[in-house]
Amino acid sequence: MIRDRALRVCSLLVLVAGSAAIVGAAGAEWTGPPAHHGTYSVASPSTSTAENRPAVFAARSAPHAPRVEARTAHKPVRLWLPRVLPARYLPAGSRLPNPEAPPGNPFAVRQPTQLGRMVIPAIALDQPIFEGVDQAAFAHGVGHWPGSAGPGGWGNAVFGGHRVTQTHPFLNTDKLRAGNEIDLAMRNGWTYVYRVTRVFVVPQSAMWIADQKAGRTITLFTCHPKGSATERLVTTGVLVRIAAAT
Repeated sequence: MIRDRALRVCSLLVLVAGSAAIVGAAGAEWTGPPAHHGTYSVASPSTSTAENRPAVFAARSAPHAPRVEARTAHKPVRLWLPRVLPARYLPAGSRLPNPEAPPGNPFAVRQPTQLGRMVIPAIALDQPIFEGVDQAAFAHGVGHWPGSAGPGGWGNAVFGGHRVTQTHPFLNTDKLRAGNEIDLAMRNGWTYVYRVTRVFVVPQSAMWIADQKAGRTITLFTCHPKGSATERLVTTGVLVRIAAAT
């Protein structure tokens, strides 16, 4: 009986010593406890493969990570847009705009909405753009014909302005030549750059200048000659590029 007890004590000592060795070996590889308790899924030695080993290594080399993710989280997709885009890359529109009729009372009092600015370096023009082709808009700068194509839009973007009164933005549009640029810097952060194609004179009654056609064009109109409204001085252009604000 004493012999049996001695054998059991020896067996227990061997078991304790073996367990201590295993814990010590594990402690030598695991340099610290995880910051958060969790369950780690590690393959058993008998099923360990090259596919499994990276996950085990990651868990051991980053002991303070909250947990080992089974999957890599999807990162948000970031769209990249060029800062300058030639107009030829813009898609064609599906339909043309429909300009509104000229205002019945061009002197009606109202508060116009500013859309952006028009800059023409060749004639040192830098004026705000407002919605409307009436005195409420023309008193402050350039007016956009409602219903015509918007800046950079499909169709014909039409703008009017005084030549010799108030801010007289189109005082020197007769000096423009083919190839000069017209920049429309809008509040949406884009600048639409047009290239002048033609400068000509039409009768005051020539309302066809606001007609819409396929393409991305611009039309400026003002009184002609200076100090008279018997005719209209018209400047046309075509969109060549759009550029993001710097």
